[in-house]
Amino acid sequence: MARKKKNRNNPLYYTIPMEESSIFHRKLQYMVAENTAKGLITFLSEKFSQESLKEMYERYQLGASNKRIIIYSYIDIENRLRCLKRMKYGEDGKRCKNGNKSTGVGYICGSLKEKGVIPAAWKQKQCLFGEHLLSVYPDAPVVIVESEKTALICSMIFPEYIWLATGGCSHIKPIVWIRGVLSKRKFLLFPDTGEYEYWKREAKRHSLKCRVAKYMEFGEKEWNTDLADLLMGESGDAYFVEIKAYLDFAFKDRQTK
Repeated sequence: MARKKKNRNNPLYYTIPMEESSIFHRKLQYMVAENTAKGLITFLSEKFSQESLKEMYERYQLGASNKRIIIYSYIDIENRLRCLKRMKYGEDGKRCKNGNKSTGVGYICGSLKEKGVIPAAWKQKQCLFGEHLLSVYPDAPVVIVESEKTALICSMIFPEYIWLATGGCSHIKPIVWIRGVLSKRKFLLFPDTGEYEYWKREAKRHSLKCRVAKYMEFGEKEWNTDLADLLMGESGDAYFVEIKAYLDFAFKDRQTK
């Protein structure tokens, strides 16, 4: 018997339309809205106003599955839910680790399919975290960082930019998939310390017409340090002035090459 070919035009093959996932999102967001989530939420509550946090939660469709685990919703430019990623944080706002390995990290779509929460026909396909904001703010300049937490924090500190995240150093492909959209926008890749050469090489390999920020390579910064580490640290105010100047300069020209 011939194997039935999958219909890739069916949106359930990759995505869940947002209107079908609204009930699930409300469940995820309950703990955040009620301020019962701990870990990252407690850390951010000490740094930002409740109004700023509420706007950020809604903007990125942030959720929580228990007191320490945050759920990141990956929603594409067509406003479809692509995948859900969990991340566990401590009270210091850092990922929970066992030695050098993070714990409580992973995609949860498979288990939700088994429970019947999302359609069995659906398969996850990663997009950029915050990608849906490209259609919400069509004229704003875009900065793409590595971690979701960095995007959240920077979006509250520098709201004039759209902050997206790849979800990992090597996750460049989502940028390639929406290259046509980004080619009409001002966008900047902002890798963590030690990753500049890799991101620069990948940008060239995939013909991405953008600037790759070298800022994190300046000075004496530990490997894998990101913008959030600098802005939330003891010298955060000084870094704010320096980073703002860097971003202003990077987007000064229409062609950010």
